This record gives sequence, structure tokens and C-alpha cells, in this order.
Amino acid sequence: MSFREYITEDTLEMLETLIAKKKELKKLTRSQNKYFIITVTLICVLFISVYLFILNNSDTNILFAVSDFFSNIYNLLLLLSAVASHIGQLNYKKQVKKVKEGFEELRIETIEHLDNTWYITKHSHIINQISSYMEQHQINIRYKS
Repeated sequence: MSFREYITEDTLEMLETLIAKKKELKKLTRSQNKYFIITVTLICVLFISVYLFILNNSDTNILFAVSDFFSNIYNLLLLLSAVASHIGQLNYKKQVKKVKEGFEELRIETIEHLDNTWYITKHSHIINQISSYMEQHQINIRYKS
């Protein structure tokens, strides 16, 4: 028998919302990691470009070399793309933090809800089924911490 037959619709909705928030958190974390990799790659390419440019123009004044570097449109585009990627990464970081806080609040609320509404009875195996079901989605509802 499934635990779904023994729980209220509110509890089932709470569990499904918890699963949806976990999926959203994973999706945002993957996007944040992609932006981080892109940002690091662009910054590395930018540093290599600056280093090679300085090596090629080592006989000129450093201020003229910097001026020449930033007068090249490709170098400016590389710099702007690195900055834009970093801003995108920071945006995803803020979103991940917000979703993670909401997920943790709902997870703790779910644990408290199940603790308050489930007592050791002949149906106490249902809470174990719910916990096992949520563990399949990598969500811990057995402990708060």
C-alpha cells in the first residue's frame, strides 16, 4: 500500500512542492556553475591576451601599451563579455540563495508537520514510506539539520 492513501491532500501538496523546489534549486545551481566556468575561462583568456600584448609591446611605454590594448575592439569585447558573464553569475547566485532559503524553510515546515500529525500508531509505517519516497529525490525530511 502506498502512503498516499493515508495522508491528506495538504500533506501531499506540501511534499510535491518540496520536490519541485528541489528540482528548481538543482536547475539554478547548474546554471550558476555554467556561468562560473564561462567567467573563469573568459578571465583566463583576458589575462593571457594582456600578457601576450604586453610582451609584444614591451619596448613602448606601459601607458601607451594599455591605451593600445583598450583601443582594440576585440579586447574590449572580451573584457565586456567577462564582466557580463560575472554579472550573470552573481544574479544566479542571488537566485540560488533565495530558492535555497525557501526550500529549507519548507523542508523544516514539512518535518514539523509530519512530527505533529504522526504519532506511533498502527499506521506509523506510513511516515517511513514518505521519508523513503523523499530520499529518492535527495530530500531529507528525517532530521532538521
